[in-house]
Amino acid sequence: MLYNPKTRQEVLGLTGSTTVITIETSHELKSVQDAVIFEVENDINAFEEYLRAAIFDASGFESYCIQELKGLVDSFREKEGTWTGVALNEWLQGNPQLLAVIPPALRSQESNLEVSERLRQLSTALKKVRMHGTYSASTAPYK
Repeated sequence: MLYNPKTRQEVLGLTGSTTVITIETSHELKSVQDAVIFEVENDINAFEEYLRAAIFDASGFESYCIQELKGLVDSFREKEGTWTGVALNEWLQGNPQLLAVIPPALRSQESNLEVSERLRQLSTALKKVRMHGTYSASTAPYK
């Protein structure tokens, strides 16, 4: 009855047809009959869920799933170097799926080469000023 809807219909008496004399009587009977059927089917569905939960609980299925999950986590941790290498290779190849899930703070920042070169030249000029104590336009790295 739990797993076979045809058996459920036969047990609840839904397979036969009933003849009703008046429309009012048929409406009332159908409403009462539908309400009883609805309640019985919901009770059966609730009992089915309860039985499934009880069976999985009794079989230790939940503890089995937790044990398997812990095994996967331990395996992942043991192979940390391998996964780091895989992630690095994907990063270097510019995998768009990997780049899409990396937080913005960890994404590489593109640098402007011209600005970088000017900052390097400025650093060189400042070092010369500190060494010699003076700075002249003729010793400037760029004009």
